[in-house]
Amino acid sequence: MTQLAGLPIPNVFAIGLAVGVGYYLTLFNDGSSEKRQLASVAVEIAAAEVKKSEADKAMKEVEQIRANVGALSDQFKVISQQIPTEIPSFEIPTSIDSISQRAGVSLKSTKPENPTKQDILEIIPTTVSFEGNFFQITSFFAELGNLPRIMRLGNFSVKRISNSDDRLTFDGALLSYRFIGSDSEKKDQR
Repeated sequence: MTQLAGLPIPNVFAIGLAVGVGYYLTLFNDGSSEKRQLASVAVEIAAAEVKKSEADKAMKEVEQIRANVGALSDQFKVISQQIPTEIPSFEIPTSIDSISQRAGVSLKSTKPENPTKQDILEIIPTTVSFEGNFFQITSFFAELGNLPRIMRLGNFSVKRISNSDDRLTFDGALLSYRFIGSDSEKKDQR
């Protein structure tokens, strides 16, 4: 310290300035590094929040899909209960005959056709021909709709009988369904 006191003032000033510049360049912290770190952390937080919101959105979509799958599964159970896995060969003609008697139509013919496979179902067509008035024919279809299994109307034609005022002839196909499952379900059962 005594050596410093013996130096001329401009030299002391130059040494002080050099020490001040050195301190400023090496040790002085004006907070800019903390500001850079805070800005970096803020960017990381924003990115994390975006990822979190995307994850939340994805979770909501997953929950919605699970709910939809559950609803579809419930609907499939209801429908599959109305689609039998086995239909005895006599059941469809017997049902049609019984319904025609209750509806009051005159059944002319019932002819089972060759079944066709479609995805997980087998479609069993039956060609029918009967006569009756409009009320009797609509009653036939109302009774058909009350069956515990699904049966629908395929191609058909309704014509007036030429020498009658109110008698009609119905010719068409009634389609019944049998659940056969997919190939993968059959393999799983084995």
